[in-house]
Amino acid sequence: MRVTEGNIARRVLIGFRVRVLRHPDPALEGLEGEVIWETPRTIVVRASRSGAERVVRVLKDGALLEVEAEGRKFYVEGFRTLGRPEDRVRRG
Repeated sequence: MRVTEGNIARRVLIGFRVRVLRHPDPALEGLEGEVIWETPRTIVVRASRSGAERVVRVLKDGALLEVEAEGRKFYVEGFRTLGRPEDRVRRG
């Protein structure tokens, strides 16, 4: 299934590159990397800066994420990705 603006919030985010554009914790703004795990309320991002790699847990609620998928960039409000992916599909 192709990733579109309409279904990006219902997809599993693992494997996509993300950048945190806005977050209640200003220290997370600008963080970018690959999503390596997802829970109902958080995503875990493997980020590298200046050659150092780190793993950061980011709360979804309150975040604005730029998600890169299939060569395109999508903007997703974090609250739209709350919950398990199989529950998000039912919500529509």
